[in-house]
Amino acid sequence: MTEQISSELQAAETPKFRNRLARSMVLALLGFAVLPVLIMGVAGYLRAKNLLEAQVSSQLAILSEIQSDALNQSMRTKEIRLDRISRRPGFLEAVTELHDEFSESEFSQLNDEFDVVNRTDAKPVFDSFFIINQEGTIYGASAADWIGVSLTSSPYYAQLGEEVGTTGLYDFGEMFKDQFTIFTKRKLFTPDGDYLGIFVGVTGSESVRAYLDAIQTSNPSVTAYFLSSNDVYVWIDPYRRTLMNFTAEPAQNEAISDFLAASMRTEDLMEFDNHEGTPVVAYALPVDRANSDLIVEIPVDIAYGQLQSLGPFTIMLFLGTFLMLGVILWVATNRVVRPLSNLSQATRDFAEGNWKSHSKIDRDDEIGALAYSFNS
Repeated sequence: MTEQISSELQAAETPKFRNRLARSMVLALLGFAVLPVLIMGVAGYLRAKNLLEAQVSSQLAILSEIQSDALNQSMRTKEIRLDRISRRPGFLEAVTELHDEFSESEFSQLNDEFDVVNRTDAKPVFDSFFIINQEGTIYGASAADWIGVSLTSSPYYAQLGEEVGTTGLYDFGEMFKDQFTIFTKRKLFTPDGDYLGIFVGVTGSESVRAYLDAIQTSNPSVTAYFLSSNDVYVWIDPYRRTLMNFTAEPAQNEAISDFLAASMRTEDLMEFDNHEGTPVVAYALPVDRANSDLIVEIPVDIAYGQLQSLGPFTIMLFLGTFLMLGVILWVATNRVVRPLSNLSQATRDFAEGNWKSHSKIDRDDEIGALAYSFNS
């Protein structure tokens, strides 16, 4: 009977065990251990990203506001200086005479009176000036060859007579072809109230370039440019170092237009590919006294360069942590699983009739107690 039972047991198919307890425990424990690390890493990365974006946004906004205020103040100074010139009796006398008939003496007096106020500092306030009559013809100017020139052919001529103030125009007639020029204008009247025309102080391209230079010198990573009142983008060509116009990309133009059209000024940034195809973040502000807009941009890879290096660092840190935890958990788990494997082997030996088989006892915990109980 015993031999028959033994034969039946031996004939029975022994189940196959894959011995995956250690791996299962390691994977389970890794999941619980790594998940908080992963959450903290992602949260830290997003927090750093938000802080960096806020910092870049604040810096661009402050830089734009400082330069916009400086430009507005400069335009205000020009308007005040033009008003002072227009009130000088000698200047008005020369203008009145030239309005009726040109003469060399009155032309010289006009320029002398203009320079008395225009050149009080080392650098003149205006680069040049001209006076146009009701027909749009220049009858007084800083340059003799401008006398008699008609400006009515310029599509932007109407902007000179719209109101007193300052406006920035690109390519205004033959005298200022392919130039971005700021015109400060004022209507002139005789002491009796007779209309004499429009007195225009001219700030030329080189002087305008100095405003953009000041921005880019303060931060060489940024690029600044104007959007003129006749909707032309003007920047400093990096190779020629002169003011030149450029055609904005449709997405760039749309982003700037929407940003400037917003009723509330915020420190949010625009993101677009600029006219050179470079991804940038940008900020824009109107320069009200120049009737133009100032845009300041910086390449994304420079603005967020620290963030781009933080991403790979975070990934490497996570992988390193994952690897270290895996090794530690594998060693710790094997300390639990190996004695159980030894007990399993001893049990199989015992079932096969090896009554002398014992499990090694090298621990003083619950597993050691289990091995001792088995050996007893």
